[in-house]
Amino acid sequence: MYSNSGYVFSQVAGLKGLMNHGSTCYMNGVLQCLMGSDDFIASLASTNKSGPVSSALSRTLLSLKSEGEAEDISDLVYIIAQHWEFYRPNMQMDCEEFLTFLISTLHKEMKTETTTLDVVHTGDMLEDCVNVWTSLNTSIMSSLLYIQTVTTVSCSKCHCSYGEYSDVNSHLSVELPSNITSLKLEVRFYEALLRGPYYR
Repeated sequence: MYSNSGYVFSQVAGLKGLMNHGSTCYMNGVLQCLMGSDDFIASLASTNKSGPVSSALSRTLLSLKSEGEAEDISDLVYIIAQHWEFYRPNMQMDCEEFLTFLISTLHKEMKTETTTLDVVHTGDMLEDCVNVWTSLNTSIMSSLLYIQTVTTVSCSKCHCSYGEYSDVNSHLSVELPSNITSLKLEVRFYEALLRGPYYR
């Protein structure tokens, strides 16, 4: 396609912008980033569990993938305003806070409902902890964007051990002493226990 000035512009199908609704730039930025994840969009569209935020987000992201004019997100903004206690209309907000709200809400809306009785205990304490946590906290968010930490304690005399697993989390905070000048971070991922390579 040519413009009046003679420069060539290519038209890329399925890429379009978002209308701003009074300082919603932070939302637009987060939504454009999420739109870049085909796995996220496919999982969101194919889930059989949904709620008001996940349904509105799915509709918005799917329409962004279609051709046409810039997308009006007023329906999504209305739903978010009803569910996000920190939302302030016509005020600029923080992208990370919005993303944290969105991921947390999607996880709650789409979490599977099982009980620990559904878990087969293997005898391996760490694997059992992961299995129990997974049975209680499975959603597209936990498999795509969340982490699970497990703390294990073992007795050196009797070799008894137990594990505690934390809530599902989208952030891993590590407190560092003030005198640290360099850091080597070793993180072990239990991909085999989680049934696949979740960390890329």
